[in-house]
Amino acid sequence: MPVLKTFPEVAVKPFSLLVNHPLDETYLSPPGDYCAEGELPEEETEVRQALTAMYVLTNRLMNISLWDRLLGTRKYSSASRSATESQRRLMVLVNSTPLHKAALRRIVSVMPEDNGGRKALRDYLS
Repeated sequence: MPVLKTFPEVAVKPFSLLVNHPLDETYLSPPGDYCAEGELPEEETEVRQALTAMYVLTNRLMNISLWDRLLGTRKYSSASRSATESQRRLMVLVNSTPLHKAALRRIVSVMPEDNGGRKALRDYLS
């Protein structure tokens, strides 16, 4: 009969005060408005930057006047192209690794239930 060796328990050190491991889908405690470098996984910083760019460019598109939309002006075309590209970049980034997907899940997990962003990001989490 083989002898099984037992190994001493090793305490697992959390990644930071905010997450145990970069693959966690929820925070230990939600981050505030500012996080020091290294408190969040690098992948989450990348997702946050892409998410911010998408938000700003999509918001710019939504604020284009009806006339510019109907007439298909250069202003509208440019804003539409930029917003679409930022949405595509976020989708590619989030689907590039499980760490990026987990980062977006963490971000969404702290959004209020009635937040429209939570609903808008559902396609990115599939």
